[in-house]
Amino acid sequence: MKPKQPLYFQIASELESEIRRLYSAQDALPSELELAKRFDVNRHTIRKSIDKLVMKGLVRRRRGVGLFVAESKTIPYELNAHSRVTGNFDTIGIKGDLKLTKRCLEVATMKDAAWLKCSPGEPLLMIETLRFADGIPFAWIQHKFLYARFPLIYQNYQSGSLHNFIRQHYAINLVRSKVVVNAKLSEDEEALMLKVELGRPLIRLRSLNVNEKNSEPIEFSNALLRGDIVELESHF
Repeated sequence: MKPKQPLYFQIASELESEIRRLYSAQDALPSELELAKRFDVNRHTIRKSIDKLVMKGLVRRRRGVGLFVAESKTIPYELNAHSRVTGNFDTIGIKGDLKLTKRCLEVATMKDAAWLKCSPGEPLLMIETLRFADGIPFAWIQHKFLYARFPLIYQNYQSGSLHNFIRQHYAINLVRSKVVVNAKLSEDEEALMLKVELGRPLIRLRSLNVNEKNSEPIEFSNALLRGDIVELESHF
C-alpha cells in the first residue's frame, strides 16, 4: 500500500494543479496567510508547500510584494566544443550559481579508464558540483581528473568554473570532444539534490573534455540535468 503523502506535499500538488490550469506566467497568487486560512493549516506548513513549488520553478517569491507564477522559461544547455554549463546565462537574464557538494579521491573504474585513456585503478580526483539557475537546482555534475596530473584542483579549488581554474593554474584550454546523451528516471539522492520527485525524467550527459592543443584527455564528466526545465541546444 502506498504511504500517505505529507500534508504540505498534498497542498503543493493541489496548488500546482491549480496554477497550471488557472494562472498565467507572472500572475499574482494568494498570500501565505490567505492560503493557510484556506487549507486550515499553519504558516509553516504553507511555507513548505510554497518552497516545493519554488524549487520546481513554478512559483517566485518577491520580497515585500508576494507570490507570483514564474515565467515559463526553460534553461538552455548548449552542446558544442566550447560551450559551458552557464556560459550564456548573462545574455538571457538568468543568474547562475554553483555549489561544491563533494571532493574526494577514488580509483579509476574500467569505464573511467576508457574515457580518460588511463589504466584501471589509477588515482582519480572527483569533484561534484550542483548548478543553479535563478536559485533553482538544474544540474548535478561529477567531474573526474587524473589526480597525479591535477593535484592543485584537490588542494585549492573551492568554487567557480573548474575550466577557468585549470586554465589559470595549468595553462590548458579545455574543449568538449565527445558527448553521450541518454535519459533516466531520478533515484533517491538525485531527486534530493535536484529538488524533484522520485521517478522524474532526467537527462544524462557523459562528456570528455580534452586539451585544445594536443587532444590529451583531461576531464570525464557525468551530468544529470532536470528534464522538466532544461532544453538541449546544438548548432551545426
